Amino acid sequence: MFSTLQDFTAHAKGTSYLLAGLILLTFIPFWFFLTKKGKK
Repeated sequence: MFSTLQDFTAHAKGTSYLLAGLILLTFIPFWFFLTKKGKK
């Protein structure tokens, strides 16, 4: 458990940065999937 408010905010900030990075990394392949044109 977190003993101080500073410990909690540092953990929350780190978690949010990891989540934002994961979202950005998964968005790029998803965008290419959406905009891929079918070959005939």
